Amino acid sequence: MIPPGVEWAPALCRQRRRLAALVLGIGLAAAPGVAEDGAPKTVSVAFGGEASFTLAPVDTGYFNDLDYGSNALRVARLSLTGRLRAGDQVALLTEVRTENVDQPYVFALYLSLRPKDAWPLTVQVGRVPPVFGSYPRRGYAASEPLPGAPLPYQYLTTLRPDAVPSTADQLLIFRGEGWRVRYPVGNMTPASGLPLMSAFQWDVGALVHVGTEGGTVEGSLALTRGTLSHPEVHDDNEGKQLAGRVAFRLGRAGRRSRRPRCLPAPAAAPCPGRLRRS
Repeated sequence: MIPPGVEWAPALCRQRRRLAALVLGIGLAAAPGVAEDGAPKTVSVAFGGEASFTLAPVDTGYFNDLDYGSNALRVARLSLTGRLRAGDQVALLTEVRTENVDQPYVFALYLSLRPKDAWPLTVQVGRVPPVFGSYPRRGYAASEPLPGAPLPYQYLTTLRPDAVPSTADQLLIFRGEGWRVRYPVGNMTPASGLPLMSAFQWDVGALVHVGTEGGTVEGSLALTRGTLSHPEVHDDNEGKQLAGRVAFRLGRAGRRSRRPRCLPAPAAAPCPGRLRRS
């Protein structure tokens, strides 16, 4: 099922084309023909794909519904990832998904830049990975020991982005029923509530990452159009979200590295030269 806000409609298709053109234009402007040492840059293209399936009995209580309306234990997901890289400083990454053989949608599309090879600094622009937590940036379903998602990413609250209750009693009526909420103020069409954090949609904005993989300290700061619980492609409230993350590692015991030998998903890319998963 296509997540809310990414329906296959002409207006949103035009917005995605404009986003893709903007990201590609920035990439072409930032990708000179030679590297810092004067040698020509090597341009490479790589593709990868993944298919994952979960199967369980029908959930009549909707306890395992995700934030876009499908069941976490009854999902057939197909994804295709792509990477266009110019040297070690510029890369364009994307991922296209389809859930339960529905219309495909763009899950990730962003440009990753490293101003200098010697600098532990990466800038990403487009539909960028979340900086909050590490779960949303895990690229492969095979790396998860159990189906579904952690509770904060999966459990649907009774809050909606387009409707509100007029009294506190109306909010209590829908307690525990975030899978289908209807309020009298705003959009009165019944719909699912929001999770605390969304792991199944990425937001549009810019991200700055400082630090190296496995280093003692690294941090990220992102400015996006939507929020952690409600990512957006187009701005619907004239507001922005600023989110950050800082990680400290003490000794080798705090380090972990799980690099697949195949093409990682775009979520795994702190920089174009070294793709990884948190």
